This record gives sequence, C-alpha cells and structure tokens, in this order.
Amino acid sequence: MSHSHLPIRHLIKKLETTGRGQPREPGDVRPDWLVSLISNVAALFEPLVGVSRVGYDCQMTDAGWHVLLYLGNTEIVGGPEDGKLDPPAFTVDLVELVNQLDHVDELSWNVFPGWTNDESSDHSLVSLSGQVDSQAVSLQLRGSAPPDAGPAMRLFSDGRCEAT
Repeated sequence: MSHSHLPIRHLIKKLETTGRGQPREPGDVRPDWLVSLISNVAALFEPLVGVSRVGYDCQMTDAGWHVLLYLGNTEIVGGPEDGKLDPPAFTVDLVELVNQLDHVDELSWNVFPGWTNDESSDHSLVSLSGQVDSQAVSLQLRGSAPPDAGPAMRLFSDGRCEAT
C-alpha cells in the first residue's frame, strides 16, 4: 500500500505554522518534541479508501501530556445521503507507533463491541504510554472521530472533495 500524504495535509499545515522557530498561537504551550510527535504519529494513519484528515487534541495532565488522534469523518453533501457522516476505514503501523516513543510503559488495544453511548461512538482505540525526551506522554488513537469533532472533509455529489 502506498503512503499518501493527503490525509495529513491540514495537520502538517497547522504544525508548520506552530512548529520549531515559528510563531505560535497565544497560549500554545506545546513543547517542540510534542509537536514533532503529533506530526509523526499523524503520518502513520493510512486511509484504506480515499483521503481523510487527521484530527488531534492534546492536554497537559498531572501525569504528563495526553494526546488523542483520529481520522475525521467525511460529510456527504447533496444527493440522497446529504448530511451523512462517513467514518473512514484506515490502518496504522503499530510497530512504527511504538518506535515514536523512547520508552514504552504500556500498549493496549481496547474494544467495546455493541457499546452504545450518546457521548461516544468509538468502539476501538489503541492506547500507548511512555516517554519522549524524558517526558511522560500517553497517546490514544481512536477508531472514530469524537462526536463533537465535526466533519474533516466534505464530499459533494459532483465528486469534489474538500477539507473543512
């Protein structure tokens, strides 16, 4: 399978404007190693069909940085399925994911078959915790976008696809 850089185009653009040596948004306290980690992990998402866009959220906690990554949904615009949100099918190289950390303390795959919850439609996630540059970090790769993420892409009835 060939690796496409289209799924992470938006994330890379955002990281380029907030990365090393670049002005950051007011209040952005992410260290350079974390910005690099997010970019590297985002590059591991490979859509199985079409293109998608990686979304992420990161927060500093008492235990270190927590980073959540996922591929965003595609919203159908026009036609009989207008408004439908399609989650993308994708793969992630878990060996390369583990290699992103200097030291791994925990790696788990969590699956919740048949679980329904109004706050989350995620039924599968990979969790990884360890250290990068002697800093504690936990990563969570979701099988689907959080409900409040909104669409990452829009697919129009004429075949056009654009990032939101």
